[in-house]
Formats: sequence, structure tokens, C-alpha cells
Amino acid sequence: MNGNKKALLLVGSPKSEKSTSASLGNYLCSKLEGHVSAIDKRYIHRIYNHEEKIKELVKLINNTDIIVLSFPLYIDCLPAPVIKTMELIKEERDKLENKNAPFFIAICNNGFPESSQIKLALRICRIISEECGFTWKGGFAAGGGGAINGAPLKRKSGPGRFYVKGFDIAANSLKDDEDIPQKAFDTVSKKAVSYNMYRIFANLGFRLELHPTYLAVMIISGVLLLILGTPITIIGAIDNDPMGLNIGIAFLIIGLNLFINGIVFRMNIKKRSSI
Repeated sequence: MNGNKKALLLVGSPKSEKSTSASLGNYLCSKLEGHVSAIDKRYIHRIYNHEEKIKELVKLINNTDIIVLSFPLYIDCLPAPVIKTMELIKEERDKLENKNAPFFIAICNNGFPESSQIKLALRICRIISEECGFTWKGGFAAGGGGAINGAPLKRKSGPGRFYVKGFDIAANSLKDDEDIPQKAFDTVSKKAVSYNMYRIFANLGFRLELHPTYLAVMIISGVLLLILGTPITIIGAIDNDPMGLNIGIAFLIIGLNLFINGIVFRMNIKKRSSI
């Protein structure tokens, strides 16, 4: 890929900049820096109801070489504003006499640890790509998006490690104008946290949010996991044991999240009670 090409990131989450969708899309696009001359970004929830902004987006698309659509899974499908936006893009592109066929890549994330529920949404994305006259390059199914919670992807460890590895593989292929290998899609789809562990702490999190009296349990659980995860992580690193290291890191991440969220919830409850 030469440096004159352009990329466009479309974020389909209502959380916009703070979303996991933005985090995933930002990372993939960031790996193309130096190989594209510009990376534009649009948040769909801010433009889908504005006719002029849609027309501006279509003009931008017609001068773009790579489009990355990153969105959360809503009931096995794309969010309604994303569907509406893509329909409007197709309508506007149908009016053009000369239009390009940019690469189109979809990234869908959900809150479950497994990514199997995303398959239907990615099939819809492929149809959208064909209807809009794009060149379909594949879709990434990213399960366990809640573990990222909008945080930037940086490391090849922790709950986002498979996202990082998979997107790195994809970016290297795009730089060489090659098809994205299946290995990249398979890597992103791997579960970073076991289903049972994810379910246990998800249920705990729901209960804590519903009933303030669980906050003490949340904070104490976080502390215990931090205490337990620290030696497991150290021993795993010393013994070069990937499984032990991953388990220790998972304990540390979950423990830290529980502890911090417990403190934050408690502070919010105190604020509400003082009003």
C-alpha cells in the first residue's frame, strides 16, 4: 500500500469516542499510519439524521480507499442508526456516475465472551458492502467487548490481547494490498476470558448495581483477586507458563475493575443521597 491512500473509520456505537467500538476501530486504523496519508473518523449517531452530513460522508467515501465500520451487536444485528446510514449511503452512491470501490471491513463486538452471536451481523455487513459497491474484505467478530469497556488497545496481554494480535495480522496484509488471512479473523474471535468466569463476575456486577449493599462484597472481591492474581502472574512470568500468566492477568484485571467500580459506585451513591 502506498502512502497516498486514505482510510475512514465509521463508529456505530452511541457511546462514540468512549465506546469499545471506537477502541477496536482506532487500533486497527492506527496500524495503517504511515501507509495511508489520512485517517478520517465519523460517529454515525451524530450524522445519520442530518441529510447534509450524509452527503458529505458520501463524498468522503468516494475519495477513500479503506472503510472500517466498527459497531456493537444489538439483538444479533447492527444498531438501527448504522443500518439507516448505510441505506442512505447506498441511495446517494446510486446517484453517482463515477464511484470508487473502497475496501470495506466490519468489526462487531458484543458483551458475551464468545463471538458466535455475531455471525449474522457480519453476513448483513457483507450484503451492505455489495449493495453499496464496496470491496468486501471481511468481518471481525470480537466477543467479550465488555472486558475492554472503551479502553485503548495497547498491549498484547490481558483481555484485549487477541484483538491486538489479530488486527496486527490484518493491518500487515492491508499494507501489502493482500486479502486478510483467516488467521486474523480467528485470532480476534478467541475468548480471552472463560465463559464461566465471565458469567460469574457479570452476574456479580449486575447484583452490585441493583443493590448498594453488595458494594462491600464487590470491593473485597476485588482486593482478594488482586492479592491472588499477583503471585500467580509473577510465577507464570518466571516459569514462562503462558496459561498461569494469563490466569494471573485475568485475576488482576477483574480484581482491579471490581475494586475501582465498587469505589466509584459507592461515591455515586453518596452523591445522590446528599442531593
